[in-house]
Amino acid sequence: MTEAQSIAADLKADGQPMTLTRTTPGVFDPITGSAGTPTVQTWTVYGRRGNFNSLQRLAAAGVNTGTLVQSGDRLFLISADQTTPVPSDVITDKDGVDWVVLAFDPVDGEDNGPVLFKVHVRK
Repeated sequence: MTEAQSIAADLKADGQPMTLTRTTPGVFDPITGSAGTPTVQTWTVYGRRGNFNSLQRLAAAGVNTGTLVQSGDRLFLISADQTTPVPSDVITDKDGVDWVVLAFDPVDGEDNGPVLFKVHVRK
């Protein structure tokens, strides 16, 4: 079992299932002046939800503290086995709360690939 598979299994067993949703806008049609139907993709990802308590803890977690972190923002750790989050994706947690992805940092493992993502989210 690779390190990424091991971490994914741990997060599946001890974390919570979440839904990551990505909406891609439809193609603009200049003749009609409207956009086409958006494409919606969803993935079930597993992870943990945490709080941003101080800039010192942010820096220790490897988050760029030069960015704006607001009260109520959260840090999700999600497994890298399903998809890579991108800004504007929406993560719905187990309580049904939607969080918008603002930024993410991959955590690389021994296999030189991401094993999990640290995801900065906001309601």
